[in-house]
Amino acid sequence: MKIRDLIIAEADAGETDPDANNPRSQDQRNDPNADKTSDEFIKKGPPFTHPGVVRALQYALDKLGYSVGSTGFDGKFGPRTARAIAAFKKDYRVTPPSGDHFGLPTIKKVEAIAAGTIPKVAEPSSTGNQPTNKSGTGPVNDDPNFQAPGYPPEMTRAVMERIITKEAKLRGIDPGVAIRIFRAEGAGSYQSGVARSGKGSLGGREASFGPYQLYIGGGLGNNYQKATGRDLTTDNTVDGITNQIRFALDMAVSETWQPWYGRGPAGVGKTDGLRGAKQVKNWS
Repeated sequence: MKIRDLIIAEADAGETDPDANNPRSQDQRNDPNADKTSDEFIKKGPPFTHPGVVRALQYALDKLGYSVGSTGFDGKFGPRTARAIAAFKKDYRVTPPSGDHFGLPTIKKVEAIAAGTIPKVAEPSSTGNQPTNKSGTGPVNDDPNFQAPGYPPEMTRAVMERIITKEAKLRGIDPGVAIRIFRAEGAGSYQSGVARSGKGSLGGREASFGPYQLYIGGGLGNNYQKATGRDLTTDNTVDGITNQIRFALDMAVSETWQPWYGRGPAGVGKTDGLRGAKQVKNWS
């Protein structure tokens, strides 16, 4: 999935402004003529909107050499992300040059560079940020023994990926694709690190939990809790994590990867790795 497609997906899911009936940002609610094609479409917060789109852009910018800083890929468009966007726009001559907003012109440029149709600059401009923290929300820490916040000590990255590989093969899902979704979703922490308030939040963060970030604000997390009688806020045990992986992979078979915003940063299409897959229903 391309980053630009996430704008539509988030609007359809009501993810851009969780406290409003209208899923558009405050600026867009005040301006009914807001133009998605403008490079001023998404603006620096607060309020923080479009977390999926912002997280995908943060990941893409970091891969191109533009650090988004110590807060990592948190889906929050703050000053660090603004500095990374400004540096990128400067190098690739995207207008207007301010890093305080972005839209399709910036997104299309990023995607063209990733596709190889536009060459990368030899020396990316400095963002003035610290190196990106990859142990938070977003791509996983490179250490296979990394134990992310909120997970039991036994559940290192390597252990969870072994479970995912086993359960994916059991269903006929491509394990590599399942792991890519995991690394872009819950590999960095048991509860989402995306800042959020109001509906769908817990403790100031999005109420998504586990390896596949099951969302209890009206998403797969609610289905999981109803079907299993478990509480995701306390289900962070070895048995609970394994159960969540099994449930999530069964849901991918029936729902595709569509419910997971991490598929964008992971470069995974809705049906990638799912052809011929079948549910196993070995969760309880």
